[in-house]
Amino acid sequence: MDGETEPGRVESTVPAPGRLAGLHVDALFRTTPDGALLETNEPSPGTAPRVFVARTSQGVICRLRHDVPAPLATRLRQIAAALPPLPERRAEVRAYDDLREAVEEAGAVEHVWHGPAYHFAAEPGPLDPDVAEITAGHSALAGEFECFHQDLPAMAPFFGIIRAGAVVSGCFSARITTKAAEAGVMTDVAHRGQGLAAAAVNAWRLAIARSGRTPLYSTSYDNVSSQAVTRRLGLAQYAETFALT
Repeated sequence: MDGETEPGRVESTVPAPGRLAGLHVDALFRTTPDGALLETNEPSPGTAPRVFVARTSQGVICRLRHDVPAPLATRLRQIAAALPPLPERRAEVRAYDDLREAVEEAGAVEHVWHGPAYHFAAEPGPLDPDVAEITAGHSALAGEFECFHQDLPAMAPFFGIIRAGAVVSGCFSARITTKAAEAGVMTDVAHRGQGLAAAAVNAWRLAIARSGRTPLYSTSYDNVSSQAVTRRLGLAQYAETFALT
C-alpha cells in the first residue's frame, strides 16, 4: 500500500562524512559549549583524550581537551590541518607521528586510539529470531554480562542472543545522544566467530534508526573480530579516528 514501509525497513538519508564525524565526536564525548572535550560520554565517565581527530573525504575534525595549554593547542590544530583526506592510507600519514611527538612534549601518552569509523550503508537484514531485547534486571545478564545490570538504562537499547539462559552476545548503546548512538558490542569468548554479534548489531541498528538517531560503529585497527562484524553487515568507512590521552 502506498505510504507504508516494508517490515524491518528504515527509511533514512545518510549524512555526509563530515556531518557523520561531527555526530560521532559529540556522541563519544561531553564537551564545553565551544567544543572542548571534558570527559567520555558514558554512565561512568572516563578521561577524554588530549587530542582527537577524525579525517574524512571532506576534511578533518580536530577536538582538544579543555585543559590543553594554548600554545600546544595551536600547534596540534596546525598539525591536524595537515592531515590528508581519506582515502589516503594511514601508513602514509606522517601527521599522526607529529601529533604524538607534540603531545609527548607536554607529558607521556597514556593511551593511543587509532581505527576506522563506519556508517550503516547497506539495508538492514531481517531480524534474527534468536535476538531478544534485554532490559534492566533481566535474568539472562549473567557472567561477563552481569556488569550491565547497573548501567543498562543509560545504554539502551540492548539486544542480545541467549544461550542456556544467559546472554552470550549483545549490542548496546556505548555512547548515545539525541542525534546519534555508537554501537558497543560484546561476545562471550566461547561463542565468537558464529555471526552472533552481527545479528545483535543489526537489531540494535534498526531500533536506533527508528528512534530518529543515526547509528554509528567504530573500532580499532587491531580489533579483528570487530572488523569482521563490519564486513558481515556491509558497513562503509566514512572516517579514520586517532586519539591520544
